[in-house]
Amino acid sequence: MRHTLAEWYEPDSSTLREILQKGTIALDANILLDLYRIGADQRAQILKLFEKAAVRPRMWIPYQAAYEYQKNRLKVAKQHKPQYGNLVNKVLDLRELLTPTLNEIRDADVRREISIVLDTNLKPAVEAIQAALKEFEKQHVIAYEEIRSSDPLRRSIDQIFRDKFQVGPKLSDKEIDERKEKAKDRYEKEIPPGYKDKNKSENAEGDALVWFEILDHASAIDRPVLLVTSDVKEDWYSRDSGHTIGPRVELRAEFAAVSSHPYHQVSLSSFLHLANTHLDAKVLPDTISTVEALSDQKREEQQSRRQMREANSKVHAFIRQAMADVQDDFPPGCVPYERLRIGREILEGKVDYDQEQLALALKVLVGALSLQRSGGQDAEVGDHSASQWLRSATERYGDVDLNNLLGPITNEIFTDDRNDTFAQMERGLRLRQRIRELREATDRREKQAILDGVDDGAGAMSGLSNLNDDSA
Repeated sequence: MRHTLAEWYEPDSSTLREILQKGTIALDANILLDLYRIGADQRAQILKLFEKAAVRPRMWIPYQAAYEYQKNRLKVAKQHKPQYGNLVNKVLDLRELLTPTLNEIRDADVRREISIVLDTNLKPAVEAIQAALKEFEKQHVIAYEEIRSSDPLRRSIDQIFRDKFQVGPKLSDKEIDERKEKAKDRYEKEIPPGYKDKNKSENAEGDALVWFEILDHASAIDRPVLLVTSDVKEDWYSRDSGHTIGPRVELRAEFAAVSSHPYHQVSLSSFLHLANTHLDAKVLPDTISTVEALSDQKREEQQSRRQMREANSKVHAFIRQAMADVQDDFPPGCVPYERLRIGREILEGKVDYDQEQLALALKVLVGALSLQRSGGQDAEVGDHSASQWLRSATERYGDVDLNNLLGPITNEIFTDDRNDTFAQMERGLRLRQRIRELREATDRREKQAILDGVDDGAGAMSGLSNLNDDSA
């Protein structure tokens, strides 16, 4: 069956050798960015492999991946440098950490003698450790100032991809827009790759754009393609019982529609293993172990971010609908109505993101749903007043993207877990519906029947009274 259903089969050793020795070796942006996250010795070994005469001419990078590398390299480099500084600070804090325990000794003379011993022996040790750490940083971390002015790693990368055909062609704005629309359609149908990123606030279509370029490249050349990527999500890889099997079957099938050659994809650590076997590379086991550890760390971070995005996207949609429902209860043109209107337009992407305006809309929403407004006081929600959770959320999260803002803010509003958040908001919305019905009721008996159908008739009546106050 293999000749007919080849996409269901993993490459054997002879096929892997053919791909490694003859195929295009395509790099994702995350591979280049990872080079900033490892030590100088490991970085030099990997660059030496990429520069081999039998490898370099076959190296290729999609335009989208090259663009993402250029866009993110300074941010990644800046994130890496503080790690050494933080470690140095922790070492310097060792003496202070001992002080509380030392003070528990009641005998002042003994306490003083121990303090002298600590200062005499610990100070030179700390200074030696501090000097060693700074030397490690000097050897292995490219200074951020150097990266900004004359990045030596980027110069090496430029040399590897020095031939024009080694970078995918830049598309027109119209072509990019068309491909993004195509990506959105594929994401809705969960066609790989990239649909796991559909809730990202930025560059959600990036993986799909990279894949489209790989297909273009495959149709224009007469050789296999190997993609080296740090992306390990299930919209790239098939999994079984937690184990990664290989590229998604759909990817191999789509590739086979444009090329008679095989397609494969691997992590950087797997590529280094294969390169040692089939390309006579000399990458040391410690370097491969370092890259594997980095991949494991990134895999955990990706999973955590994905779970947060999925949770926050539900919060996002729910808050948008809640704003729409509550907005109808305010007279058009009043301050709460306008704040909710602006908040909805921000969430729907109709206007530019404005954290201050969104926070004001959320404050109106929480106050309205709580049905506990009285005069000019803040609405009390759980153990937090509206002003308290707004202030703490704003101070804590600052200028962050919308998905990262909404989830934490909803947790600031309510003291219980997120399920309770939804339950309280849903209850509030049900009461708002009763309030609308009360407004439309024509006699007292009809109003009483409506109140009999809710578990907080007094709260609904109070809410109705408050909603009629334009200053609420």
